[in-house]
Amino acid sequence: MRYGLSCRSLHDLPEPNPGLWSKTGTCSTFGVSDSEAEIVVEWDECEANAVCEGILPEIFTVDDDDNLQVSNFHPPAELLDKVQEAVDMCPKRALFLKRQTS
Repeated sequence: MRYGLSCRSLHDLPEPNPGLWSKTGTCSTFGVSDSEAEIVVEWDECEANAVCEGILPEIFTVDDDDNLQVSNFHPPAELLDKVQEAVDMCPKRALFLKRQTS
């Protein structure tokens, strides 16, 4: 179940540019490469439902006071697929991935 995501894959949209047509992803994760991902939490939206913890407990945990804890805001490349899954499955859309600026 995708929890009513409002974003669509690029395959659902008219082709704006042939160079973009081969890329797919959700609005929160599209275009983020392994080496430059940063987890962002919209704390006002997070309800600590622990969906992300169920997907990736190495990064996300909910403490005894029902607060989300993030152990690493800059996930290693080998965990990025699971981080993306956690972002996509967040029922409150409180998790995002963004590009780091150097």
